[in-house]
Amino acid sequence: MQSEQQPAAHLTVPTRSARASRWIVKHPWRVLVAWAVVAGALLSVGPSLSQFTNADQTQFLPDRYESVQGVKALERAFPSSGDATGALLVVTPADGGQLEPADRPALERLVGGLRQAGIEGLTKVESGPDDTAPDGSAQLVDLGLRGEGVDETLDAVRDRLPGLLAGSGLRAGITGDAAIAADVDQALDDAEAIITVATIGLIVLLLGVIFRSPLAALLPVVSVGLVFAVATKLIALLADAVNFEVSPSLNSILLVVLFGVGTDYVLFLLFRVRARLREGAEASDAVAPGLERVSEAIASSALVVAAAFAALLLAALQDLRALGPGIVISVAVMLLAALTLVPALMSLLGTRVFWPSKSWQREPAGPISARAAALVGGRPRPVAVATALLLLVAGAGALAFQPSFDAQANLPDNAPSKRAYVELQRAFPAGYLSPTIVVVDGADLADPTIERSVEGLAAELGSQPGVATVLEPAVSRDGRTLQLPVVLDADPTSVRALDLAGGALRETTRGVVPGARTFVTGESAAYADVRSAINRDYAVVFPVAAGLILLILALLLRSAVAPWILVGAVGAGFAATLGAAVLLVDELGGTTLCFDLPITLYLFVVAIGTDYNILVVARLREELREGRTPAEAAAVAVRRSAATVAAAAAVLAGTFASLALTGVGSLVSLGLAVAIGILIAAFPMACLLVPATLTVLGRRAWWPRDPRATPEPREER
Repeated sequence: MQSEQQPAAHLTVPTRSARASRWIVKHPWRVLVAWAVVAGALLSVGPSLSQFTNADQTQFLPDRYESVQGVKALERAFPSSGDATGALLVVTPADGGQLEPADRPALERLVGGLRQAGIEGLTKVESGPDDTAPDGSAQLVDLGLRGEGVDETLDAVRDRLPGLLAGSGLRAGITGDAAIAADVDQALDDAEAIITVATIGLIVLLLGVIFRSPLAALLPVVSVGLVFAVATKLIALLADAVNFEVSPSLNSILLVVLFGVGTDYVLFLLFRVRARLREGAEASDAVAPGLERVSEAIASSALVVAAAFAALLLAALQDLRALGPGIVISVAVMLLAALTLVPALMSLLGTRVFWPSKSWQREPAGPISARAAALVGGRPRPVAVATALLLLVAGAGALAFQPSFDAQANLPDNAPSKRAYVELQRAFPAGYLSPTIVVVDGADLADPTIERSVEGLAAELGSQPGVATVLEPAVSRDGRTLQLPVVLDADPTSVRALDLAGGALRETTRGVVPGARTFVTGESAAYADVRSAINRDYAVVFPVAAGLILLILALLLRSAVAPWILVGAVGAGFAATLGAAVLLVDELGGTTLCFDLPITLYLFVVAIGTDYNILVVARLREELREGRTPAEAAAVAVRRSAATVAAAAAVLAGTFASLALTGVGSLVSLGLAVAIGILIAAFPMACLLVPATLTVLGRRAWWPRDPRATPEPREER
């Protein structure tokens, strides 16, 4: 692997930045004490991030959507008693057969035993003839759960089931919204532990192989670990101040983002310092100049990532809006650490950071980098065309993307609520667990004309293709609001259910009941609105993120053309990544792709892909300023930068791939897809497509300024 790695900054480093770098290296203990004091103060006060998490994606919809308006109408008309709906006990014969009359006493003992168990938070245990499956293979028991300790209540019920069913030949499991949410929370808690161990282990292993030094391997673990603790506390304080909820997967995503991006920043500095040492500099004179040269590249990288995710503030979904500030804050703290904490630690360690290896003292051959450089410099046009075609072919697979809205896809197969749901699906219509609710609000339901209209509406709904049955309606105490449960014959989160609840059923309800407002809500309708919101967010966030990055690159490169090449390349890389993810993750891997994957994948690939492009293009521009031809400059840039890009991509792709170990569907698909995107961004895009294209365009790529007209100031030795 090539050792000269970090491209030199292409702009003159300001004197103030140089003075700051030298001060940090000269006073490392002051820097470390400052970090310790600030981190200690933050971590000792305030709330934790877990206090602001919400696992229900449908709760992140804005009020303008019909499903939200329907829920609010129900809350006004049917004041909450504190019960959490959607918890169902599914009782089936252990032998997989049918319930017999002889099983009735055991079912009654089960219901009576739960009622008399005195379980805190369990407010309702009800079951009747209507709760028996049409084929007699299952019996449902409706559970009412109240209070904040729903998870503990569910655990208490599950603990009682074996005793209450002993000797009956029956088995039971709990599913429904509350049980699924509890199991998702548990799965994410388990996932965070797995990610932490896997990510740290992978970073230590990869950096140990690259530098053959335990200290170099542990440096990013220590620094990024501190940054993660500080950043999550700052996010929690922000959430508390402005009263917003975040997805429970934020912690897991931040772990891999910070360890991945943070390790990249540490690598950039390690490579630059190692290069200085190889040139004969003393250890005391290597860190400050290295930091001066690498600081602009690190700052530019962090700014691009922050700008990309800041675009999420324009998203309609609260879940995505909350993800944006979290990552922006975390990257900002990581940037501060990379420019202060890490160089201070390296200054204290000196050459011991590479101990016990001596390989840092000699230059490796780097045959792969040399071959890539020869291709780009010698045959830029065929390389650019072939790489672009490869990305376009891979991108065609993106047209087959089918988003999943199934919360249970986040659950491992052995999750209790998932097993119970499978039993329920075998015995009842697929939509029985979560009926679609038609709300009729604001009419005098006692009026005979209105009553006939409601009866006609129920009949019309029942005749719709895809509707299994219409259940008994419920009327509010004031007689002006009615809720009509509609059971679909499709899974509530399937595309068919979303199309039906968000389309035909809503059209059916319009204007049927005179003087009333009608809403279609429930899980299927809510996810239909989520789908509309995410499609809207695609149209807003994608161009805004690209525009912000384009502006940053234009200011950085002082060019009106080159930034378009870089952004166009990462756009092609995103399409290729999504296409490859559809094939490798969805089709071959057997893991569904979450509905919000394209937008998060886009931001990661655009931000990280631009990061690698900056590294290569900065070096290419520097070589042009040294008087080399475009072909020579591209060859040198690839040869000198490929090692850094390869090392950074290996670490970052590996950290994201560790999400696949969690068993949580959305994290598995995100981790594998981003890992694919990072590898695409690093190799065919940053090391081949971009430098080859810039070589073909030559001087035109840098219009209106020719970089050869303004020689690059030499680094002070």
